[in-house]
Amino acid sequence: MYDEYIAYLDSESKHSTEHIKLIIRKAIQNEKEYNAIEKRGSILCFAAQKQSEVVTTYIDSIRNTITLSEKEYDKYIDDSTIYKLTLLIGNCIDSSAKIISSRDWEFLQRDIYNTFWKDIPPYQTWHKTLFNYQPKKEAIALLASIKLNILITTEYTVHQAYLNNMFDRFTCMPIQVIALPNTSFVFNGEKAAATMFFAAYNWAIAPTITTNTKSSIKVKNRVSSLTTYAKTPGIKILSGTASIKIKDIVHTYPWQTQYYVAPKGIYMHVDNANRCYAGIPFTISIHVDDYSADKLSLRCKDAVINKIRDSIYTITTNKNVKACMLYMDAVNADGSISRSIAAKHIKVLQPMPDIAIGNIKHGMIAKAYIQQHASLSAIARDEELDITYRIRQYDISYIKADNKYIEPTTIQGSTLHIDNTLQSGDRMFITDIVATDNYGNTHHMAGTSFRIE
Repeated sequence: MYDEYIAYLDSESKHSTEHIKLIIRKAIQNEKEYNAIEKRGSILCFAAQKQSEVVTTYIDSIRNTITLSEKEYDKYIDDSTIYKLTLLIGNCIDSSAKIISSRDWEFLQRDIYNTFWKDIPPYQTWHKTLFNYQPKKEAIALLASIKLNILITTEYTVHQAYLNNMFDRFTCMPIQVIALPNTSFVFNGEKAAATMFFAAYNWAIAPTITTNTKSSIKVKNRVSSLTTYAKTPGIKILSGTASIKIKDIVHTYPWQTQYYVAPKGIYMHVDNANRCYAGIPFTISIHVDDYSADKLSLRCKDAVINKIRDSIYTITTNKNVKACMLYMDAVNADGSISRSIAAKHIKVLQPMPDIAIGNIKHGMIAKAYIQQHASLSAIARDEELDITYRIRQYDISYIKADNKYIEPTTIQGSTLHIDNTLQSGDRMFITDIVATDNYGNTHHMAGTSFRIE
């Protein structure tokens, strides 16, 4: 799960970095076209980019250090590093506000925090809330998320600096407020957010908009709106060009956005009472209205999927996987494939057994009861799980009633080898147990302990 999230964050960061460069190139081009004496727009854009690079370079250095660590769980970032990182972020946000408007920078600073950073805990708590002892991939994901926030802040800053420069060149009239959703879709229970801004235009500039799909494009007061119809589910990409004519020269700029089309009547159901175990096949049923079963398929990078019959699949996750994402694809009537029309997050349990002598798993036990049961047994914790275990090896040690310690002895197999001198008050420890199951999984268990009655 973290791998997919980190890959998504890195992809968005790359896209944001490229967009920042594109805006700067536009600012330079604009100044050249109008022979600007004061190249204020590009200078401010470069300043914002430079400030951002200082922070992102430092974040990348921290991430590289964590990646090279041999520890999979640790406090990877010390307090001094957190202090330096938060100081750089604060300086970057302050500089962004001053670049946009030196007069109203304090107001803009609060606005930037509220817009891009409000969901992140206060800096002074990061050593407890964000970067405490944690899995390696969690720390990397947090750094990738912070880096993306910095780049989004910078993207907003250079865009505003570019617009301010453009307003210096043209006489524009504000016409309306436009609201755009921050994401093209959200899941139930998640926050939905939008960005609102003033649209401005110049009567002398009439835009021409093209798109890659059959659409209706209307232009009103120099603002274009596009309407299209979704015929198949999945993630859809809209792209095209926007052209304006300045001084008899046509300037064309590409644009792209995407949205998600949800199919009707999605059904993804884990048939094993929603209990899924690593390395053990579980069954899932799927259905989507308006699609026959042979047009649907499942995929998951952390599992092996086998089709049993139409709409019924078995999923076998990789060993030691704790969670996975299962995606459904569909073949449309025109033969095209819609990917990820539905997804399901599956929590994966480990099929770890309990160790027992007879039916007693730990605690007080009679010597006679031990003598009646010649071997250790491994008992499934889930009674409905069709699984059998075989104990391959274990260690046994004792602390006698007089506190004398008897060193562990390694026993091969499940046969119970006990000290013939056992008496009331003695403690017996079964540790370092290795067991296998009928699905080919190997289980390493810490053990259990008993006290002789």
